[in-house]
Amino acid sequence: MTKLVLLHGLNTSPRVWARTTAAMPDVGDIVVPILPAQRDVDAIARTLLADLPDRFSVAGFSLGGYVALAMHALEPDRLDGVALVNSSPVADDERTRSLRRKTIARAAAGDYEKLTLEQPRLVFHPENLGDAALQQAFAAMIPEVGAECFIAHMQACLARPDRRASLADTSTPFLVATAREDRVIPPAVQRTTLAAVDHAVYRELEGAGHMLPMERPDALAEVLHGWLNESRHG
Repeated sequence: MTKLVLLHGLNTSPRVWARTTAAMPDVGDIVVPILPAQRDVDAIARTLLADLPDRFSVAGFSLGGYVALAMHALEPDRLDGVALVNSSPVADDERTRSLRRKTIARAAAGDYEKLTLEQPRLVFHPENLGDAALQQAFAAMIPEVGAECFIAHMQACLARPDRRASLADTSTPFLVATAREDRVIPPAVQRTTLAAVDHAVYRELEGAGHMLPMERPDALAEVLHGWLNESRHG
């Protein structure tokens, strides 16, 4: 039976995967853990690996993708496949590091709630900003995160290494699932995985921004389902 671990992103909770998992009823054992509030992606990966099955496939959304890559670096033999969903093996450039530091400072100074109110226009496709149910589902995750966890995860993103060189010789099945309109991690950045992993499968979906698991859950579920089947029989 397929064991699939789904890792959530920055300033989201496991609920970010709820719509996608609902569209995957025939996938065997799905685990959606909470990412611990640690300031290093390798530390987060180690904490999760201690409680995960001996072998599994992992799909990581955004920050979750960085953690999935850390898992691959730490214990590649346990992974039957790695899917990056609006994520990338590329480390932050200096501009992005500067923005993260400013955001961390704002959150630490008590501006966390205001920051979260600014997020939707950046992370959602414009056509989905008026979807009341979708926006309510997004807002419901924020109290589950909180400023302390948000800051820790921002620092983990800031400090993460570039993983491209370490992927050069991997035989692990890889999937890159990207949203064409993602403004947080543009598709051009996500496609760098294809240069690092020559056998990676690439799927680009329309009608979504960065919040692909919430915005196009049925389409993403279909992509993940197909990739899991191909990986299992490949």
